[in-house]
Amino acid sequence: PTSNMAGVGPGAQGGGIIGAGAGGGLGLNAPGAGPKVRHFAAASTKGVQLPPDLEAVWEDIISGKDMNWVMMQYDDAGKALSVTATGEGGLSEFKAHLDESLAWGGFRCTAVDDRQNTTSRRPKFVFVQYMPSTAPAMRRAKMGSHKGTLKAVMHSAHLDMMVETPDELTETDLVARLQAATGAHKPNGYEFDPGVTTSAEGFLNG
Repeated sequence: PTSNMAGVGPGAQGGGIIGAGAGGGLGLNAPGAGPKVRHFAAASTKGVQLPPDLEAVWEDIISGKDMNWVMMQYDDAGKALSVTATGEGGLSEFKAHLDESLAWGGFRCTAVDDRQNTTSRRPKFVFVQYMPSTAPAMRRAKMGSHKGTLKAVMHSAHLDMMVETPDELTETDLVARLQAATGAHKPNGYEFDPGVTTSAEGFLNG
């Protein structure tokens, strides 16, 4: 258990100033100078085809709808992803859908701060890359290059996890990692499954 001009200035060389007619022109004419250009068409060929419904599904999850997790798997060619499952049952239900196939997913949990008769609840989002050791080595190797494409859609994650087995996604480990990524005011519990709070008392100092 996914989100990069050159100034023009005189340069001293041998006591002189390099400029037009004195060794290669102004700084903006130098090879590699000037604004960097991103070639989106070329970059897209290295990515993966995302599910057309992923953006809407993820927005439902982060907006607090009943749906709280999503999972995606590759097609037979390994070039396209589809949403294979969603649910409202939290971490336990998410883990139950992890099998022997490479998968990407994410889930919402809730940070609970219950102090002096006042309870605050704040959503937290976990992005998951699932790489079972039984999956083909070549597919596993290529999987990492797709993370940036997915993270551009599955934004706002507080924590990224890369796991090889469902058992690595434990409540205790997730609490420790989420607490370490939280500011000075830490919650004293997390809800990974609806209605079930895991104490974070042992991790209040990060």
